[in-house]
Amino acid sequence: MTGRDALGIQNSSITTYGRLLPGLTNLTQRLRYYGFYMWIIREFYKANEGRTDFTHREHYNFIRRGELIIAFIMRNKAPEVKSVIGSKFTGENESEIVEKGYYDIHLGADKLKDTKKGSVYWDFRSGALGQYYAGALSTLNLINTEGQFFHLEKKGKLLADDYANSIDKLQQKRFLDVIESGRLYLNDIDNLEDFRIDKIVPETKEWNYYLHILLKDDGEGIEDIKGNKSYMRRESIKLLLNYFNSEIDEYDERSFILYQFISHKKIDKVDASFGWYYYYLNEAFHIALESIFWSILVQLDGRPREIESFIDEITMKTIDLCHQELGINKDEKLKEIIEKIPFSNSTQISSHLQELLELSKNSSHAPKSMFKAFVFILAIYKSIPSEEKESILEFEKQYSILGQKGRISENLKIFVEVCLSNEFNEFIKKSIQQIINGHINTAYRKMGNGESNLLKFIIEDGIISHIQTMKPQHTSPRLNSITNFLHDLSLVNQENKLTSLGKKQLKILSN
Repeated sequence: MTGRDALGIQNSSITTYGRLLPGLTNLTQRLRYYGFYMWIIREFYKANEGRTDFTHREHYNFIRRGELIIAFIMRNKAPEVKSVIGSKFTGENESEIVEKGYYDIHLGADKLKDTKKGSVYWDFRSGALGQYYAGALSTLNLINTEGQFFHLEKKGKLLADDYANSIDKLQQKRFLDVIESGRLYLNDIDNLEDFRIDKIVPETKEWNYYLHILLKDDGEGIEDIKGNKSYMRRESIKLLLNYFNSEIDEYDERSFILYQFISHKKIDKVDASFGWYYYYLNEAFHIALESIFWSILVQLDGRPREIESFIDEITMKTIDLCHQELGINKDEKLKEIIEKIPFSNSTQISSHLQELLELSKNSSHAPKSMFKAFVFILAIYKSIPSEEKESILEFEKQYSILGQKGRISENLKIFVEVCLSNEFNEFIKKSIQQIINGHINTAYRKMGNGESNLLKFIIEDGIISHIQTMKPQHTSPRLNSITNFLHDLSLVNQENKLTSLGKKQLKILSN
């Protein structure tokens, strides 16, 4: 098994972007599913009014049929739209609806006791709602999942009403008839266009409610450490709208984060702007540590080695490169070496990070990557003034990141600060040992009592043997999802420029 976090350090980043963009995930990519789910949950209970004996299977299959109907509508009317639930399945089965004139929705949607894996559009029994969207909807206090059934909260009922107001009543009735009959006719699709997930009509009640959900406070249970309401999602949306309103060539989530990092100025409060700056620093340190780990694995690959001599060998390789490139001697004190490190400002930090990611694309660069990663760690340390370290600690305390492994304050301390009086060779060797031990601890903790092996090497009788190499990689901070939401709300166009609606909303947020 590959695993995503071999050193067990990414939780701090995941917690950070979870606080910056609560109420969505990397898998909740289309905003209108939020309204659709409120409506279909409501309709299930209306259809079963007075009953108390319905089963989880009935409940889930009602919703699953709705998900698949939406997928066929989107396949027929807007095949270019991405992140549609069940799109792969409908692509493989669209010929049937053309040839027969209808598709047996119940066969492609219903999850029964004897349903074979891969034979329906979604294998998880409660559909994409249960697997992908339920957590985000619960965070926003739209639903609860008491008894493993989906129930609408007061806010969910309001959204269900506003969603229904955007759908023609005859189309709603026909959609529910298709769910009941389990058969979707080709001409039905033409009469169900109001259900398209890419068609939120601007400035309707539905559109306004989505905006209200996204721009209100972050939700119950997501207060800061003092119990105050937080508005990180609202602030992050404002930062994104500002970014899209500036002169940008191309957009991806990394370009936005880099923009926040480079344009960051010291501020009096630890808000979302500081949060994205913090996230970037956190990720940068992670990439440095993961680059060292990748280099260890690459240099180990090929034959088993005596572990002490192997660590000594790669330590000396790193020290030699540091001496050749920067004139650093192995017996110099670390605090003296930090003064020689040339990388200190934000632009140089980002450039060095990109270089590390490029080096990991070629295994022949492993020794150089390790040398650069150690220099990068010292550069990060040098780039953060003491008052900024205080703000970092305040941010971690305020938003409950302090207990997460891999946070920047912890890494600065255990990899750099405790070694300031050490000689350079001691710093390098100790760090390599920490990374090796960190992976072993993480792998065994994740494996628990299971049989899956997450170790990338084996150590036995003092011999270390290679199993698998992992490259350094970023976490995904939900920015693709929130950007899709801004597109769905017509605040940002397909060229990632603000629309007139987007400019109007930015003005409101800026006042």
